[in-house]
Amino acid sequence: MTLEIQLLILFALGMLWYMWRRIKGSLQHLEDNEMRDFIQKRLGKNDLKRVREHLLSCEECKDRLDEIQKEPHRPSPDRFLKRRF
Repeated sequence: MTLEIQLLILFALGMLWYMWRRIKGSLQHLEDNEMRDFIQKRLGKNDLKRVREHLLSCEECKDRLDEIQKEPHRPSPDRFLKRRF
């Protein structure tokens, strides 16, 4: 194999890897806990961006988010709150 062909193959593999990194997040569905945290604005900056980008491209997760928003709101217990009995 000549050097030109090897470089072309390496370039093609690099492009495939780059494209896979860009689209793999849209192929994995969000979990209910992530959606609840999104609704209650408890996500960090990077997670918020990832969830928004996923919701733009995934109808199934949009539908699930609508279902979660229709659920009756139950206050979640504060994990730092200690009960005193």
